[in-house]
This record gives sequence, structure tokens and C-alpha cells, in this order.
Amino acid sequence: MEMWVMLNENLVQSIAEDQRAETACGWLVPLAAELEKRQCRLSLYNHGGWSGQPENMVAIARSMRERGASNVGIVYNLHHGHDQLPRFGEQLQQMLPFLTCLNLNGMRAAGPKILPIGAGDDDRAILETIRQSGYRGLIGILDHREELDAAESLRQNLDGLRRVMGERK
Repeated sequence: MEMWVMLNENLVQSIAEDQRAETACGWLVPLAAELEKRQCRLSLYNHGGWSGQPENMVAIARSMRERGASNVGIVYNLHHGHDQLPRFGEQLQQMLPFLTCLNLNGMRAAGPKILPIGAGDDDRAILETIRQSGYRGLIGILDHREELDAAESLRQNLDGLRRVMGERK
């Protein structure tokens, strides 16, 4: 089992930037310890703001592991990292030791942020970056489109994934 946690941005913003990762670590280590007793992982969830930046998530996770929280990880959602896509390959490498789940969707630079896989500007390049990274953890496919039934959204995403992966060279 896994608990996904995102930090309250208002609390984080009230802390001096150079102390945020350590402060967040202090908040989360007791929760991680309690979850570990229940054989559960705690994963940091990117949802924008300071705490959703991969570098900051990695700093928090690393600090937590240094304090003995071996059950901590990172869940990364592409749509919450829309503005980070130009640096995705570099950030993925930083997150790899901690990454427990990577949630995919298609998106366009100018928006919208959530499209079926294969309908986005750089979906093939993003998927190829993931493949080349060696990541072998969980991959989720994001629905998040209220205008569609979830089954239809899943079908569109799987069809798009097959199409994009079939285009590999």
C-alpha cells in the first residue's frame, strides 16, 4: 500500500526557502514511521508550487531517507509538471531513485494540460525519455477528463500509447 501526500503550499511558503526541505522532512518523518509499521509507503505527490518541483521533492525524500525513512518515494504526474517538461529528462534522472509511480497523459505546450496520450506535442519524446531512463516502476494513465466516461478515456489513452510506441525508431 502507498499513501500519496502533497504538502500544504501555504505552510511551505511561510518557511525560509533554504529551510523548506528540512522542515518538510521533519513534518513527514513521523508519518513515514507510522506508515512503515503498517507496511505502507509514503510518496510525495507533485501538485504544483514549491513542493511539486522535482528538485525539492528529491531533497525532501533524500533527507527523509537519511533520517531512516526508507519507505519514502515520489509520485510524479506529468500534467502537474506541465511547465517542467523542457527539463523532464534531467528531472526524471534526479527522481529515479525515489520514483514509485509515474502518471502519464498527453498535453500540448500551449494547453490543454490533459489530452489522450498521443494527442500531445511531445508524447513520443517523453515516452522515449522514460524508456531510456530505465525506469521500471508503476505507470499510471491519467483520466481527469470530466467530459468522458473513464472507460472511453482509458481506451483513447491505450490506443494512443500503442500508436506512439509503434512509431519508435
